[in-house]
Amino acid sequence: MRNQTLKPSFLLLSSLIAVCIYGQETSNADSVIPYGNNPLAGHFAQVNGIKMYYEIYGQGEPIVLIHAGGGSVADCKPQIEYFSQHNKVITADSRGQGKSELNTDFLTYRQIADDWAELLNQLQVDSACVEGYSDGGIIGLLLAVHHPEKVKKLAAMGANIQSDTIAYYPWLMEFLEKLLTYAETKIKEKDTTDNWQQYEKLVYMWTVNPIISVQELHQIKCPVLILGGDRDVVRLEHLVLIYRNIPSAQLCIFPGETHFTTWFNPVLFNSTVEKFFREPFKINDSKLLLEKWYGFDLK
Repeated sequence: MRNQTLKPSFLLLSSLIAVCIYGQETSNADSVIPYGNNPLAGHFAQVNGIKMYYEIYGQGEPIVLIHAGGGSVADCKPQIEYFSQHNKVITADSRGQGKSELNTDFLTYRQIADDWAELLNQLQVDSACVEGYSDGGIIGLLLAVHHPEKVKKLAAMGANIQSDTIAYYPWLMEFLEKLLTYAETKIKEKDTTDNWQQYEKLVYMWTVNPIISVQELHQIKCPVLILGGDRDVVRLEHLVLIYRNIPSAQLCIFPGETHFTTWFNPVLFNSTVEKFFREPFKINDSKLLLEKWYGFDLK
């Protein structure tokens, strides 16, 4: 799926970003860990009818990293290297992406979330802090709704609960429509430069999924940190909607940042998520504090 010949796609975009950010880190190739293709850390698990690829790094309390749509373990490099210093990091290729098999006619976020829950079962992980970016954030929300025992805390970056202009800016909807048409055209042309049938399923999922109701958000019991950039692809008001409907939630909007903060500003992103995971969750309500300080009973 991650083919450099893909021009107008998230797949190429993530590849280019990875090259720009990581390509000049070191001239010693032997010192670079091949995340996403590491025989020392990589394994396959038989999960819900597919072979699901995963990698594990570090020791300690588990942290689960879930990549963005069209990505893979390799895209989690800044988070793996940061969190594996003090934690056991578990990351994987979601169904139909990276090295994980597809084996289905339609791809859905709920299906992918169930795969992740089963993977954690097989790895004997009762619960963990979960960080998900974009599609990974959506999958994290679905894990918290349908597999609540697996999620101790959730940090969801650039996630949405519906795919329309209520959640997205109109230009992104146009972009997704063009991506779908591009894939369909390649299929009709019998182009063999990529697995276009598989790619089409992924883009189609982006245009019709997710469908997470506000009522389902109300069911989430774990502490959740909703993150986004103030120049995200997800509308700020949609991020606020998600935040306001999760009982134990906090909101972080990074100033001057985009949907790609995990790549372009990993120091800011990682330290923010680490603080949320490390510190006990509490809600400092301004009304309650003023009542306490001044002895007022406010309505």
